[in-house]
Amino acid sequence: MKIQEIIDYILQFKDIKYHYCDESSFEMVLNIAPFWIGYNTNLIPSFETLRSQGLNCVGLTNLVRRKLRLPIPGLEEPDYDLENKKVNFIGGTENWFHYLRNKNLLHPINFQAVYPKGTLLIQDYNLEDQGHVGIIVEQGKTLLESQLL
Repeated sequence: MKIQEIIDYILQFKDIKYHYCDESSFEMVLNIAPFWIGYNTNLIPSFETLRSQGLNCVGLTNLVRRKLRLPIPGLEEPDYDLENKKVNFIGGTENWFHYLRNKNLLHPINFQAVYPKGTLLIQDYNLEDQGHVGIIVEQGKTLLESQLL
């Protein structure tokens, strides 16, 4: 799948409500809002379902991974955090951060740099805002001029 096809898929989520997380959102249940974790790419929820139930930032990222037939971090092999001796939440910001770090794919964000479409930006999980994930859908002259979803 080409990057523009992925961006076109991502843009279909633009008007879907953002579902903020609370304690009830953290159950590791397959194929429900807001995280939309799942194995089967044939079971991606319809846009009608997504509009009624919403999603969060990693829910979007997880659905893109499923569309591309790529595993969601932690779903096939839980990402074990050796420092804290715990398994991170499957498909959540903490798990995404550790997955990318373990693959040496993390780089500090430079707000003046130019990032291509499809770049994943991530802030690790924290107690204040639970972290965040965004995907660049339109490249600008700098990151600050780019459009993210």
